[in-house]
Amino acid sequence: MKTATALENFAECGSELKNETREFAEKGREFLNTAATELRRTGRRARLVAADAIEEGRAEIKENPFTAVSLAVVSGLVFGFFSGILVARRYNK
Repeated sequence: MKTATALENFAECGSELKNETREFAEKGREFLNTAATELRRTGRRARLVAADAIEEGRAEIKENPFTAVSLAVVSGLVFGFFSGILVARRYNK
């Protein structure tokens, strides 16, 4: 009699565990689907923002071409200067 009761209890526990596992898996799927949807939305927004920034940059270059070229030249010179300092320091040690 005790064995039959123990087996019934074990079967009930297994059944409960199965149901809880199923519920947990369903919640996990819902969470992943929601996360994937939000990630897609964020990606779309990021693409739109990047496209707007590129378009604004192009418009600014068309309006002020000499400023754009000057900025590029100065940036290149500064980058080259600091790169030269770092390389010289590395080889002078």
